[in-house]
Amino acid sequence: MRCLHFLFGVVLWAGIALPASAESDEIVIQYRISKLRDFARVSAHRALGSSVLSDLPQIRSERVALPPGVSVTDAIAYYQSFPNVVRAEPNFERSLTYAPNDPEFPSQHALVQTRITEAWDISKGRSSVVVAVIDNGVDSHHPDLIGKLVPGWDFVQNDSDPTANSNHGTHTTGLVAAQVDNGVGVAGTGFLCRAMPIRVRSNLTSAESAEAMIFAADHGAKVISMSYAGPSFSLTEEAAANYAWNKGCVLIAAAGNNGSSQILYPAGYAAVVSVGSVDDEDDRSSFSNFGADVDVAAPGEDVLSTVPGGYGRMTGTSMACPQVSGIVSLIWSVAGPQTTNAQVRAALENNCDPIGSWVRKGRVNARDAILAIAGAQTSTIAPNSIQKSSGLGFSGTLSDVLSPDLASFQVGSATTPSGQTAGVDVRFSPAQDISNLNISELKLRVSGPRSAPLLLSIWNPGEQKFNALRSVALQPSGTSTFVDLPRNLQPYLQGGQLTVRARGLAPNRPGRSLATPFDLLFDYFALEIRAAL
Repeated sequence: MRCLHFLFGVVLWAGIALPASAESDEIVIQYRISKLRDFARVSAHRALGSSVLSDLPQIRSERVALPPGVSVTDAIAYYQSFPNVVRAEPNFERSLTYAPNDPEFPSQHALVQTRITEAWDISKGRSSVVVAVIDNGVDSHHPDLIGKLVPGWDFVQNDSDPTANSNHGTHTTGLVAAQVDNGVGVAGTGFLCRAMPIRVRSNLTSAESAEAMIFAADHGAKVISMSYAGPSFSLTEEAAANYAWNKGCVLIAAAGNNGSSQILYPAGYAAVVSVGSVDDEDDRSSFSNFGADVDVAAPGEDVLSTVPGGYGRMTGTSMACPQVSGIVSLIWSVAGPQTTNAQVRAALENNCDPIGSWVRKGRVNARDAILAIAGAQTSTIAPNSIQKSSGLGFSGTLSDVLSPDLASFQVGSATTPSGQTAGVDVRFSPAQDISNLNISELKLRVSGPRSAPLLLSIWNPGEQKFNALRSVALQPSGTSTFVDLPRNLQPYLQGGQLTVRARGLAPNRPGRSLATPFDLLFDYFALEIRAAL
């Protein structure tokens, strides 16, 4: 019977958009020529009563505060009537990519490398998703692990207390499940997901490894993390890995620290994802095993995590393995009830960043892996009514906007003191909870003249007004456009309905010519949402 050994070893166009209306009574305009020469634009500010808050001459843009009583929608149309204004748009809100308050998080470079912070923007996991960490025990009283552990087992003492003063086991467990946003220490990749510590001997046998896998599978683990390896193939251990796989688990194991193409086990079994190690430049760590049997890679050098009584750094594929295990727990957290472990594994492996031929798939990319599963959970909600809100006449019915085809709901513009305008109100009746959404957006196809940008807004019953969303440039042929909505749509419900207004406005140009009448053709309108998990 072989032994297995633990492996130590202004408009801000950048950033993450917060889908919310621009209710600051500000817009941003981009102009064609130098500010000093554009006397017409300065006069336009005075005539409207607006003021310039800041100027970005490098990109010929300025941030403009609107006077009371002037809506963002109408100000956009007003400024776009001037020939030297390239575009005007709401001053959209932005939010920073999620970053926890754990004081050592800035030192956890590996988490940035695998795009885990962007993954947390999509999902922070579920406490019901459990990662079994098979290792040589854990400091269960560590302040960063309290509340993050579920009952496990000690195969050394044969009891239910896997607590041990172990550096290796505490370190790997912290990489999966250290509490995030508790103002203490480090952050585990699994965020809200929890760990099941299973204690084994540091020089465990293949049979002991098999027992631990079976225990994990039989006690509700969705992921099994194994930071140990040995050179001999075992039918018993392989059968246990297959048993856990057939129970729906995803198994992750360290590829080994031999710096060779030697196949080590349990990483070498078909049911197990083998994890190699990279440095902070995504180069293969000199100690990491490589070859066709190494499936993915993750950072494994000088990795910071929990140790008994504090925090410390360790190096090895042992450290890469639990980080991947935590990422897999996040993938499970966004998966639908019919998702299989094969689909979760495929999402992990098929969305890696390429880093060379030494590893079969590449370095794990947490964000892309989660999106591969979460994208399948997006719901498309069709509107239940469409009607003219402004304009002269219309033709068509609701069926014309339910699918992209040759049929369109058409609205002709009407003459107003400010120019030609035409628009529709589109209503949705979502049946599901829309208070905590990860994705919330409109998808539409509409065609019209370039002179009449489409101004989109959403009805806010609490404020009894439409809140501006975005100005969409129209094309005669029509193109698909996505427009972000608030992630909490509940405040915008009235009588169980959401109302979105889409209005085209071709403004009269002061001292020039009157706007030409136009038609708007709406070919498709839908609401796409995905609940945050």
